[in-house]
Amino acid sequence: MRGRAMRLTKLTLLAMLCAALVAGAGCGGGQGVEPTPTPTISPSPVHSGIFEIYLVNTSNLSQVNYSNLETIPLQEIPLLTETHIISYNWSNHSIKLTDDGCKRFEEAILPEEYTSQSLTVVTYNRRAFVIVAYSKRVYSGEIWSSHMIRYSSYFPPYPVIVYATEDWGEDFKCNYSNTIEIACFSPFECAELLNSVIIYDALQQAGILIE
Repeated sequence: MRGRAMRLTKLTLLAMLCAALVAGAGCGGGQGVEPTPTPTISPSPVHSGIFEIYLVNTSNLSQVNYSNLETIPLQEIPLLTETHIISYNWSNHSIKLTDDGCKRFEEAILPEEYTSQSLTVVTYNRRAFVIVAYSKRVYSGEIWSSHMIRYSSYFPPYPVIVYATEDWGEDFKCNYSNTIEIACFSPFECAELLNSVIIYDALQQAGILIE
């Protein structure tokens, strides 16, 4: 009986280990590792929930229905809140981040690295986001680097958070710029979203609005 119990215990532990590894290489012989999902954000300081920017909880942007905000899956913890923002300039929608906010943003847009046919591949994927004011979803869009915009032949009809990079790089560095900007490349389609009254009021209430 004792030997049988030990065998059952080992089988139970093995089953638990396989379950834990199923999102990675698994218990079989996989041929490679899939790209990592959208990064998980660390908890924010205590904030009032007046103004928040959430990352969408998927790295497959083809699954995101930007026009139906309530169906977009968000990460549980916001990427940025009013506590991470020094100022929001309403005239050009540029956002000056605190050092902590800059670090959080930098970590969130790190390039994804995965293995394919024994080669290490690095991809600079776009991220999707949703702006929330007073716990209400206001609009969604994507996060692009200035480098991506410079060489892109496609410009989305929805707002884009743009972060500056060095001339030939994709990486956002806090010591390079602590500022991000929300841009609208199709002004007739999304300028009204950027100038939302509820966002204006939320920023003013949070004490970070520059008019």
